[in-house]
Amino acid sequence: MEILSSKLFFGIVAGTVSFLAHPLYIRAIMRKETVPHIFTWTLSTLLVGLALFFYDTAGGGETVYMLIGDFIGLGTIAVLSFFYGKKNKFCFSDWLCLCGALFSIVVFIIFHNAFWSFIMILATDFFALFPTMKKTFYYPASEDFTAWSFTCTGNLLGLFAMNWMNHVETFYVYAVIVMDGIVWLLIFNGKERRENQDNIFKQQASHFATGQFMQYEKT
Repeated sequence: MEILSSKLFFGIVAGTVSFLAHPLYIRAIMRKETVPHIFTWTLSTLLVGLALFFYDTAGGGETVYMLIGDFIGLGTIAVLSFFYGKKNKFCFSDWLCLCGALFSIVVFIIFHNAFWSFIMILATDFFALFPTMKKTFYYPASEDFTAWSFTCTGNLLGLFAMNWMNHVETFYVYAVIVMDGIVWLLIFNGKERRENQDNIFKQQASHFATGQFMQYEKT
């Protein structure tokens, strides 16, 4: 009973920490610092909602709270996008998400296999994350380091909540650790590069100023 309680505790904590990544984006929307796309966030909510359903049906355990936290956060952003969002053309990743969601539903209806439908949702989410990975590689400052840190911390806490004998849980937790971890590492690496460049620039500026001062003293 104690083991089950500890897994439930870590599951709830993991879900809460994962959810905390979303208020940062919500605050940016309310301040009109960013403009969400209605179709993108509605589809993201749909994907997580389907993942939540397939995950629970396939026998997922206490780590389900991670998906619940994401669903609440994404759903809130999707609702806000109807009031503060934009409705311009859809990108390729949006259509990929829609096709992946529909295909996973068809597979579940035909084969009644929630696990494979869940795998399809995760695969769709991974490919849909490619544009974010590419953008983050070239423009690491475009993604919020704190928000992604919350997400990755929640994912890591999921390790303490999952049942290692449950293949649904283990696959999900490891998958999100890898997917979100790639984005976090790209942001962190870009942050480090930027700080190193700033330090080099400051050193060069300092040497230049010192040289100018010494030259002035000689004259």
